[in-house]
Amino acid sequence: MPKNNLKTTIEKASKEFADAIIKAVKESSLQELMEIQKTTTAAKKRGKKPGRKKPGLKPRKKTARKKPGPKPRKKTAAKPKKKAVKKTKRLSPAQKAGVQNKIHAYLKKNPGSSRGKVAKAMKMPTAKTGLYLRELKKAGKIKSKGKAAATTYSAG
Repeated sequence: MPKNNLKTTIEKASKEFADAIIKAVKESSLQELMEIQKTTTAAKKRGKKPGRKKPGLKPRKKTARKKPGPKPRKKTAAKPKKKAVKKTKRLSPAQKAGVQNKIHAYLKKNPGSSRGKVAKAMKMPTAKTGLYLRELKKAGKIKSKGKAAATTYSAG
């Protein structure tokens, strides 16, 4: 009988041990579930999604993968249109002399005028006016003072 009693005691103890382990596992799992439920309900009360610990982060949006190729150009502000410059025809020597005489007469009335002012008054491009002013200066009909953009002309 002592063997039989020992056998039943061991079986009883092993069954109690197995039940205790199962109970501990169930309780720990239950406690973990309770903690997760507490955090999710607290997050819902605050208006946040559960499981998000950092308040500033936003989830990434899923977008369709773009096909490889050149990048699209960015739209830029429209550039203002430049005024169309009239191309002047070549003048005959007589016509050139007429324009030079007009410039000379303007400089007699308006001494100390810049190349830009003369060009505006004659309604011609500044570069063309500069050409005529150089020719008049070589001929000795006008005088200039200053350098580069600060040059002023007067009848001589």
